[in-house]
Amino acid sequence: MPQPRIPAQKEGEQFDISFAATASTPEEAHAVFMTAANRLLSVNDWKKISGTLSSGFSLTDAQGNHVDRKARAHDYFRIDIPAPGPVAGEGYDWVQIHAIQDQREPRGHSEIVSILVHPSPAPGQQGEGVAHFLDSEASSSFVVTREDRVVTVAVHSRNEKPNVKSVSLTDKVRNAVVSAGAFLGFSGLQWQALLKGLFDDLGVEPHKV
Repeated sequence: MPQPRIPAQKEGEQFDISFAATASTPEEAHAVFMTAANRLLSVNDWKKISGTLSSGFSLTDAQGNHVDRKARAHDYFRIDIPAPGPVAGEGYDWVQIHAIQDQREPRGHSEIVSILVHPSPAPGQQGEGVAHFLDSEASSSFVVTREDRVVTVAVHSRNEKPNVKSVSLTDKVRNAVVSAGAFLGFSGLQWQALLKGLFDDLGVEPHKV
C-alpha cells in the first residue's frame, strides 16, 4: 500500500481524522475512489462539499490568480474562514501545496491521491510573514486511498502552532484567537464535513475509523 506524505510530528498540536467505506467489488471501490479523489483535487468545490457553514476555498496559481481546474503542486489555497482575516494575507489565510501524490491503479490492489500543504505567505510575498493563523511548520495532508474494496479518506495535521512570529501585532492577536478555536475542535469539525462529503451520493456508507 503506498503511504501518504505526512511530515513527522515535532512540536505543537496534531490530529488525524479518517472515514472508510467498503464497496461490493474492487471495481466498484475503484469508481468510488476515482470520484472521491477528483473531488479532493477540486479545491474550489470544497465549501460546497463541506456544507454552507465551512470556510471558503479558492485555488490559485503561483501568481495568486484564481484557476478553475484540479489542484497541482505549488498552487495555493486562498482560505476565507468565518473570522477576521490576517493583515498579511489581505484578509485571507493562505497555504501552498508542497506535494501531490497521484497513483491510480484501476487493476491493482491499492491506489492513493493526496495533497500536502503548509501555511505560507500570500503568492508573490515570500519575503513577508506567513499569512495564516498557524506557522509555516504546520502541515495538513489530505488523503484518499483504496485497498481492494475499502476506500479511506483522511486528514492528517502535524506541528500546529499559532503564527505569532514575524507578523504584525494585530495578526499576532488574531492568529492566537483563531488558532485557539481551531485547537478546540472547530477545524476538526470542518474536515469531518469535507471527508464525509467526498463520499456523498456514491452508494456506500462511510464510518469513522
